[in-house]
Amino acid sequence: MLKQRLEQKLLQKLSPQQIQLMKLLQVPSMALEQRIKQEIEENPALEEGREDETPDEEMSYEDDIAGD
Repeated sequence: MLKQRLEQKLLQKLSPQQIQLMKLLQVPSMALEQRIKQEIEENPALEEGREDETPDEEMSYEDDIAGD
């Protein structure tokens, strides 16, 4: 007797960004802070944000357009 079988598989492939995010989520907070400081020092395109700003003080995209 001839048997037929239908099989279905679902695979998910992670992007490099997803893999990097998963690794960052596993890092303790102190090590993460050190890693961020190191990246800021090594990459001149990055800059550290100020924590003392409140959302009301931050300029929105609409405010920036209106000011031009």
